[in-house]
Amino acid sequence: MFAVKAGGPWRPVTAEEFAGRVAGVAVGLIAAGIQPGDRIGLMSATSLDWVVCDLAIWAAGAVTVPVYETSSVEQVRWILGDSAGKRIGFLSGPGELPAELAAFRPTILLAVPRVFEKVAAAAREQAAAQGRRRLFAAAEATAIACSRKGRRAGLLLLRHAVFGRLVYARLRAALGGQVAWAISGGAPLNQELGHFLRGAGITVMEGWGLTETTGPVTMNRPAVQRIGSVGLPLPGCAVRIAPDGEVEARGPIVFQGYWHDPQATTQVFNGRWLRSGDLGRLDDDGFLYLTGRKKDLIITAGGKNVAPEVLEDRLREHWLIQECVVVGDRRPYITALVTLDQAAFARWKRRLGKPAGATAADLHEDSDLLAAVRQAVDRANAAVSRAEAIKRFRILPDGFAVGTELTQTEKVRRDYVLAKFAADVDGPLLLTRPPRPGRGGQRELEAGLGRPRPDAPEAPHGAMYHPFPTGPRPGLTKAPTVTGCRALGIDQPRAGNSGRCIYYHGPFGIMPLPSSTVGQRRHLGSSALAAGSRARAKTEDSRHAVKRPTSLPAPAQTAMLRA
Repeated sequence: MFAVKAGGPWRPVTAEEFAGRVAGVAVGLIAAGIQPGDRIGLMSATSLDWVVCDLAIWAAGAVTVPVYETSSVEQVRWILGDSAGKRIGFLSGPGELPAELAAFRPTILLAVPRVFEKVAAAAREQAAAQGRRRLFAAAEATAIACSRKGRRAGLLLLRHAVFGRLVYARLRAALGGQVAWAISGGAPLNQELGHFLRGAGITVMEGWGLTETTGPVTMNRPAVQRIGSVGLPLPGCAVRIAPDGEVEARGPIVFQGYWHDPQATTQVFNGRWLRSGDLGRLDDDGFLYLTGRKKDLIITAGGKNVAPEVLEDRLREHWLIQECVVVGDRRPYITALVTLDQAAFARWKRRLGKPAGATAADLHEDSDLLAAVRQAVDRANAAVSRAEAIKRFRILPDGFAVGTELTQTEKVRRDYVLAKFAADVDGPLLLTRPPRPGRGGQRELEAGLGRPRPDAPEAPHGAMYHPFPTGPRPGLTKAPTVTGCRALGIDQPRAGNSGRCIYYHGPFGIMPLPSSTVGQRRHLGSSALAAGSRARAKTEDSRHAVKRPTSLPAPAQTAMLRA
């Protein structure tokens, strides 16, 4: 019925042994004076012992008050004090699930999406290390196509058969090789990943529920499944979408209210319907699709609504990325903060010959590392519109930890992360891609230095600059005026670049002008402001004009000023 591992191989636990352990603990609780209705605090990591204690408390007629083992003293005091719970604690250290799957070989796997993401990411990394990146990409595309079409025929059937042994069998082996059904919950599973796994022979069924529903409300069932959805309501349950897009649920599994908190209870209910806090939609057949969390929705300075989960799910699929947070609320563009998977980072350093002791902080400007993360950003951006795309990213020096940046269920605490890494969000950030030629004259900047419109073009590929007016370096507190342009910021010193450049947005996009050439007032001729420019800035001196470069060379060579 169960299996446990304590420093050695997996040991089976029969149903008879399990029932005996539950009964023994229940008898001990009753002998200790536990009465029906008493509340008992249970602090433990996820383990068989937790299940034994939980069912024993029920068998004794008491109520379990679960406490995360990572909770602070103040949190434990509040939980137990509010519930009047008696303290019973058990601590254990379960191994990492992905590393144990191959040894345990489960037939039914219940996991959060992160487990499936890491398995797929590890397979991609292994293929890349073996020089089979293109082979794996082709196999992934084939599996997704088979899953979407629902059948295999002709060339698609042949390709699937070939990749079956080369790729799909290894992927199934990473999950133990015997998984008949996989169930995902706790967060939405990326749709492409779901199709990839199903096409590779691993059917993942998603469900949806909340702590307040005491169990799942909707579920994809084997015979009726739609990848990307969390399924149909279970018998006795119902869901609906409120006018603002919030998912509401009702049914016998919905709780009655929060303990000793009638105000919070009133706020969470809309009549008889429970407000979930999740955003979603229902298709014509009643399948529920989740689109994000209501409180996490980003509204950019341009008024664009962006659900961060789509971008974050795509970023976390990259084998090198552990966690990420997409930022952009009331900002002109979307920014991504990413942390690295330490095990993958170590392998990456060995593969590229980087110093073994180098940290993410040491290599946060390393061109190879930035290129690897940029690949993940580009893949994430392919899933959204240009207005929703990540324009800038930052590699954070340390990973996220449970109890600080992460909740006990390993969900990111956005407010905490934004407060802690505010300097990384508002400081100089790496730009994700070069501008598109000829589009600069079609865009403008808002009044004021360093305040680009949400759709303003990006700076040259790989450029980094401190935005004005908050970031100019000593010796240059104000950007020289260039008529027809707006100053964005000043770059950071880089190897091979003896001088510094000031980044202006002009008729031909972003122009990094060497600071030595703009030390005095310069003007752009009216002929240079043609080609669809909406600004049509007037010039004061037509003798000075910037020639349109045919390409984007180094910043010190970009702009050519002539008298």
